[in-house]
Amino acid sequence: MFTIATAGHIDHGKSSLVRALTGTDPDRLPEEQEREMTIELGFASFQLLNGDPVGIIDVPGHERFIKTMISGVGAIDMVLMIVAADDGWMPQTQEHLSILKYLGARLGIVVLTKVDLADQDWIELVRADIRAKTKGSFLEGCNIIEFSAVDNRNLDVIKQEIDSVLHKTLREMPDESARLFVDRSFSVAGTGTVVTGTLREGDLRVGQEVKHHPSGRLIKVRSLQSFYSDLDRAQPWIRLAVGLQSAERELIKRGDILYYPPDLQVSDQLAVKITPEPNQTRYIRHNREVILLHGTREIEARLILPTPEIVCDDGTYLALIRLAGRTIAKSGDRFVLRLATPSLLIGGGQVIDPNPRGVARRDLDLWQALMAAATLDAESLVRYESSRMELCRSEELLKQSLFTRAEVREAVDKLCRAGELMFVGEQLVSTSVWNKAISACLKSLENFHQQNRHLSTMPLAQLYAQVAHSEQLTNLVINHLEADARVERVGPGLKLTGFSAGLTEQQEETKRRMLAELKKQHRVPVNRRDLLALANGAEAVYGFLKQNQEIVDVEGVVFLRTDFEEMTDEIKSHLSNHGTITVSEARDITGTTRKVVVPLLEELDRRRVTRRDGDYRKLAE
Repeated sequence: MFTIATAGHIDHGKSSLVRALTGTDPDRLPEEQEREMTIELGFASFQLLNGDPVGIIDVPGHERFIKTMISGVGAIDMVLMIVAADDGWMPQTQEHLSILKYLGARLGIVVLTKVDLADQDWIELVRADIRAKTKGSFLEGCNIIEFSAVDNRNLDVIKQEIDSVLHKTLREMPDESARLFVDRSFSVAGTGTVVTGTLREGDLRVGQEVKHHPSGRLIKVRSLQSFYSDLDRAQPWIRLAVGLQSAERELIKRGDILYYPPDLQVSDQLAVKITPEPNQTRYIRHNREVILLHGTREIEARLILPTPEIVCDDGTYLALIRLAGRTIAKSGDRFVLRLATPSLLIGGGQVIDPNPRGVARRDLDLWQALMAAATLDAESLVRYESSRMELCRSEELLKQSLFTRAEVREAVDKLCRAGELMFVGEQLVSTSVWNKAISACLKSLENFHQQNRHLSTMPLAQLYAQVAHSEQLTNLVINHLEADARVERVGPGLKLTGFSAGLTEQQEETKRRMLAELKKQHRVPVNRRDLLALANGAEAVYGFLKQNQEIVDVEGVVFLRTDFEEMTDEIKSHLSNHGTITVSEARDITGTTRKVVVPLLEELDRRRVTRRDGDYRKLAE
């Protein structure tokens, strides 16, 4: 099944051509037939010479229905650009051509209609104008076929040309996920709610569960039909009517999306490249309110441009589009931008990152990475996404893109061979990110040792906070450096191999004074503030004693480690023999006071040596 669409100015004969090709009137609404003007999308079908079915989407030509037109041409194999011989190329013809360009149309022909109303000299002038107007577009050099609905002249020639063009079509779309952008929703007796749309990628099967956006509900596919033919399985880029099980008619409307797998991310902003419409560049400005047309939906949005603005070599602008609503987008998706007031086409473009996070206008490094990814080939996007994710499995890369898994694997393999990506265990990481993480860890350790000569190790929590990489990546880097004997783990800390902590003579004297203060009264702790007040620079010595486990600090109450461990052993022994202990019993057993034993017991609770049960403590299980 192929899908084609008409395009062109109002009253140029699009619907008449569809009727001639298919025998079906695409104007199904009474007001359309009464006014002889297409208002809604029309649908019909016919067969190619070899029997392959072709679905035709007939779009309205009036400028007031431009969003309806866009919703019909987002996923098509070719375009029939209709130009009336008596009128020639008109404003809406030009706008439709621009929209088709932004939406990625690649193939088409021009049908010159109403040739019975013009003489041959005029027709030749119109033909020359069409050649000029289509230069540089996907229609450049295409056949221009004359047609009249009065006598159906050249109808067979048009069918043959459609057949020839369609068999040049190559489709490679991801099969692990699917999206159907809904353009109609209605009820059918005996079936229930039915939605129609063109399947963008992937396939759908009867009985399959799909997720509905924006409700988030899972809905089962009851039936599939394409131009009155029942299907068990639908493949990409065909027109579909999907019967849904247990879905209320009011739930689903034009612009909604049916998709799988259900973990595709919903987007409220997009990182994009924008191609401005000629002479409309002035509207591509920071904070500009725009209308985004994506899939079959129209969303109010705002442009966020970097500082300074970035214009790529091909003249496209990099931007964030901040949405007033939400959508399911993928890297490579195409869109159209319009102004609400005045109603004006200002450009279109493609999505680079469907879920950008933490993008600041002045973050030049990130915008440069987006610019490198703006070529939108698989390698560039893998390079960009792997650096943003830091660590991932290869199957997670470009999960939300228009590339097949085979194309992604090929790009990953190529970048690994080039040394740009590497595997650390089963995790994939950008080589540049990996090297930066190694440098950041070593630099942080070096700075810590220089500033804290008295401390033997740097706490891991402090290292995680300084290196600006994920904890998972940092741990892999530490394991790598440890295997290379460049760092050593010591308890909960880390140090450069060969580093030895030490105290100056003055600090050694402060240490002796601190320990003497703690030993002054047997098993009586000292307030941390009093210890730190013993000498200038006592904080460093206190840190040395704590890290070397000569003291235990219980929320500002400092014990000698030997005293703390002795009292802990006495409490545990009592609990082993008697099962429970009270504060008074702990006081008597340790030969201390309530002031000493309460913080001691609370610390044992925190360490899960004991657990409190009312007025009693028990050994933690």
